[in-house]
Amino acid sequence: IGIELRGASSQSYPQKPFAIETRDAQGNNLNVSLLGMPEENDWVLLSNYNDKSFMRNVLGYKMFEALGNYAPRTRFAEVFLNGDYQGIYLLGEKVKRDKNRVDIATLKEEDIEGEELTGGYIFKIDYWNDWDSWQSPFAPLNHPDFDIHFIYHDPDWDELLPQQKDYISSYVTNFETVLYSSNYAHPAEGYLLWIDVESFIDYFIVNEISRNNDGFKKSPYFHKDKNGKLRAGPIWDMD
Repeated sequence: IGIELRGASSQSYPQKPFAIETRDAQGNNLNVSLLGMPEENDWVLLSNYNDKSFMRNVLGYKMFEALGNYAPRTRFAEVFLNGDYQGIYLLGEKVKRDKNRVDIATLKEEDIEGEELTGGYIFKIDYWNDWDSWQSPFAPLNHPDFDIHFIYHDPDWDELLPQQKDYISSYVTNFETVLYSSNYAHPAEGYLLWIDVESFIDYFIVNEISRNNDGFKKSPYFHKDKNGKLRAGPIWDMD
């Protein structure tokens, strides 16, 4: 395997989260099934340091999946690193495009115009840098001094061409412009034109039931398939 620390604020916790790649003897990615989960090569070990019940992520993911959406599969695991016991973790799937994960089209380097340009994209709201994100022209309601940045996730910022970055940022900005307009509820020209409404409803339900305030400001994921509307999810970071 290849292994490294992952996360942002969680790296400061006594129990560290990790990212893992399963590899062959030559160091190349090797898709394998771990604990009954579909074959892949990118995995995470989520620490539960802020959640002494160890249940918040599992229950949130199961709830989102039960509503008909993809959510990362996980398994409880005891982790030893170089012989030292690290505690109980969740071994799970990294959020990425894959037929068994976020099942959207693969965006290729040559996809720079027409319908090929329209997907697939995964992006999120999280800690950001100037080079890996774009800024929304809208501030959160009642917080005009705050800004929101959307981070390219899969493909990553250094894999996207300028035309692809322009497309997905323009799509989201157009949706937000409609949403903030007086015409937002119009049945043909309002927000229904831009988003898969049911996925957003499911996303809000799960975050409200679980009292997950981070679901609205840090770690929300979104994805868009080729010729598809913007969808909320997968759900993430419930602890």
